Amino acid sequence: MSNFLRKLRINAEQYSDREAIVFGTQRITYKELEEETDKLAAVLSKRLSGKQVPVIIYHTRGIEFIKMILAVIKCDCFYIPLEEIYPVDRVRTIYRDINAEVVISDLLDSDPDMKIFNPKTDSIDEDGNWKKEETERKDQDIIYVMYTSGTTGMPKGIAIKDENVDNLINTFGSVLYSRFEENINVGLIAPFSFDTSVKQIYCALYYAKTLVIADNTVRNFGRKIHDFHNKHALTICDATPSHLKLMLIQKSKHPSKLPYLFIGGENLQWSILKEYKEHINRDCTFVNLYGPTECCVDVSYNIIEDITHDHGSVPIGKEFDNTTLVIKDENGQAVTNDGIGELIVYGKQVGYGYVGNNRSDGYIFNDDGIAIGYRTGDLAMYDDDHNIVILSRKDRQVKINGYRIELGEIESRIKEYCRTQCHVSFFKTEKKSGLVAFVVSGSDEWNKNELSDHLIKYLMPYMIPKEYIFLDSIPLNINGKVDEKKLRDFYDAEKNGSVSVAVNA
Repeated sequence: MSNFLRKLRINAEQYSDREAIVFGTQRITYKELEEETDKLAAVLSKRLSGKQVPVIIYHTRGIEFIKMILAVIKCDCFYIPLEEIYPVDRVRTIYRDINAEVVISDLLDSDPDMKIFNPKTDSIDEDGNWKKEETERKDQDIIYVMYTSGTTGMPKGIAIKDENVDNLINTFGSVLYSRFEENINVGLIAPFSFDTSVKQIYCALYYAKTLVIADNTVRNFGRKIHDFHNKHALTICDATPSHLKLMLIQKSKHPSKLPYLFIGGENLQWSILKEYKEHINRDCTFVNLYGPTECCVDVSYNIIEDITHDHGSVPIGKEFDNTTLVIKDENGQAVTNDGIGELIVYGKQVGYGYVGNNRSDGYIFNDDGIAIGYRTGDLAMYDDDHNIVILSRKDRQVKINGYRIELGEIESRIKEYCRTQCHVSFFKTEKKSGLVAFVVSGSDEWNKNELSDHLIKYLMPYMIPKEYIFLDSIPLNINGKVDEKKLRDFYDAEKNGSVSVAVNA
């Protein structure tokens, strides 16, 4: 039995009547959660060929989904979380890619291409003997596989180990959860198929707090996010920087009372935190979290109570326990002072690797084949206080006429002038290629020529976008990140004359 499962059993005894999970009007106590997941594990184990086999969970969002997760790991297997937002064809592709033994689903009664276990229709034995023989999970066992949400090509499955999750839980315990002796409500907005959900699920249940799950309609509306915080008297909730922007655009009539906001998934700017403090919740403490999916959710944290800057990126903060961050240049040498390089993660937050024949592609292995490091693909540097600041992705570094261009740098200069959201993309067609700035239309009028004058002060001429497209908001994908594919669709539509684009001149 893993440390996590052992602690769940203890919680079921010590906090038997405490609500473990809340979803809408549904509730389950810690005692009920332990008993019901034991039942499910006993039934599910009969469908599995052995230990450490993959099980897909393709299920509607809610308490049942969490029960399936716990049942799978109680069977000493690992799970692949896919919510109902995934199309069935994509589920079939992942099923074949990972060679899953079974798909737990209340969305599919049967499928000729997949073995389906439907917890609503598959009977549970009536003999009352629910206990499954306990097995000892090992540190190097895989606990889950998270598939990337790429828009083109085959997504990659990233395997995470028990050891990684234990280190995540322990770090959050010492950094934050140790502050709360009594019960608190922990909000979960992220999809289960997005790794941000992992820290909310595992930490809340390990430390015997109440996990409150938002339905899928909440994350796309700023006012609903805000009201979700207040309605459930949350102490902690997750968000992306884009969620903060939505909350600022779609303000609620009621002041926010959320004490702690976990922010991750995108590069965080000081300006958005300042706006949030001024207009939403001046008493909120932000926790800026950084980590690639190839590691176990997060590898660093920065607890922010006061806003110290007006612009620029927020540093990613201190390393997690048993974790080391290093910036290296193109020659593999450690960067110091003003140099820019790729951020590399070493230590217990580094996952197992990709599933399939090629586990590497960014991972660094020791002689025993264990991943000990990961090259993140994020370009970073040290600020004046020697804090690590993420600048942009290596794959957001484009080359035009031989010049390397950081799209994030252009965005920060546009925001300085426009005081609104924007996103810069590089598009290439058969006839031409160039930089396109997508700008959220605001109440403040601004002049394109004046913007160009502002940009030319700081940027080289080839870094200034030639086209501007105005939107009501920057579109987000299901993980709360900027949806590049939709931006490309807007660009193509504008080129074909099917949308109108207004530019102040």
